Amino acid sequence: MRFSTRWSKWIRSWILPAMVVVGCLVVVRTVNLTPARAQSPATQPTIRVPADAPIRRWFDRLADRDPKVRSQARVDLMGLGLDDLPALRQLVVEHQPLVSTQAAALHDIVIQMFLRDEKYDVTDGRTTFKTTIDGDQRPFFLGIRWLDPYEVEPRLGVPFDERLPGFPGFRYLQPGDMIMGVYFDPTLPLDQSPNTETHLPSMLINAIKGSPEVQNIVLQVLRDGERIRIAIKMAPKPMQEFDALEGFTADRVTRADAYWREKFVPLLDERYVGDPAETPAAQ
Repeated sequence: MRFSTRWSKWIRSWILPAMVVVGCLVVVRTVNLTPARAQSPATQPTIRVPADAPIRRWFDRLADRDPKVRSQARVDLMGLGLDDLPALRQLVVEHQPLVSTQAAALHDIVIQMFLRDEKYDVTDGRTTFKTTIDGDQRPFFLGIRWLDPYEVEPRLGVPFDERLPGFPGFRYLQPGDMIMGVYFDPTLPLDQSPNTETHLPSMLINAIKGSPEVQNIVLQVLRDGERIRIAIKMAPKPMQEFDALEGFTADRVTRADAYWREKFVPLLDERYVGDPAETPAAQ
């Protein structure tokens, strides 16, 4: 009895605790061998976008079957600014994989939103100061360029060669648009002739330079065979002259494109590759 009692105490004091420790180690090792699957940093949710937020509704409309609905959604999204880009990125994460129309529109929307609120130098002829496209300082600027602004052969309207990112023309106009004229009174009916018809680039440039003391104009545009009116709030004109405007634009686009590649490209299957632009004249 004495021998059994001694062994019983020894088992309780040493062997049983050791077995418990070994068992715990086995459990820990088993847990560590099957860790929870972590989300990729590129797709982790960062913010919450409310279900009724306009940006969510507009992003959804980029996938609409109607091209006019998609076009208006693009215009609406381009009216947002830098502070809204994290919400847009979150929507891209939530909607993976994107439909083709969403993916195709995304680059230009991001670039425009990035540059929309960026300040740049303007001048009133006496003082140089910084403003954004929401400023109201004359002279005004649409943000389109031509390879040959001195064209002398009249056309039905004025096509353009490039839209400058960050400016109103990039938001409201589309490649292939032809500007037929300018209304300074937005209430005029569509069937009434514009205040100024534009058959040459110089006519559009002079119309904008000579516009009244308001920066809101309405363009008559021929798009896909249909005449439409587009209300545009013009931006203050950058102080750079024509020769320096290309560098001004390239520097801005470089910063915006770096943001695009860092924040959005990792979410997409294919990288966007831009083509170097020629050097057109601007308005």
